[in-house]
Amino acid sequence: MSDISYSAIILAAGEGSRLATNGVPRFFKPLLQVNGKFLIEHSLDFARQWGVEKEIIVTSAVLKSILSESVSKDSIYYLQPEPTGLMDAIRIAMKSVCSDWGVLTGKENIIE
Repeated sequence: MSDISYSAIILAAGEGSRLATNGVPRFFKPLLQVNGKFLIEHSLDFARQWGVEKEIIVTSAVLKSILSESVSKDSIYYLQPEPTGLMDAIRIAMKSVCSDWGVLTGKENIIE
């Protein structure tokens, strides 16, 4: 790795309206299982492979306590009280970004 420090912004507050969840409430999308792991764990693993200094998770109030207890206690959590969009979630997270660089994880890196 280089001398650049990275932050990872992981967005986990949306409604999941484009995801078919087979009866599971869509706002629990980060906790859906893919290949034996929670969806959000795949994003965290990807970020950690890049050597991120800070993991910043933007989530809903419903999920914050679940995620902080069962997935990642060391991450920084911000609440997005209502699903007001991607850019609003990024704006919320930018308070904790540790440099000018960031890794934004999303659906494209979930399954190898």
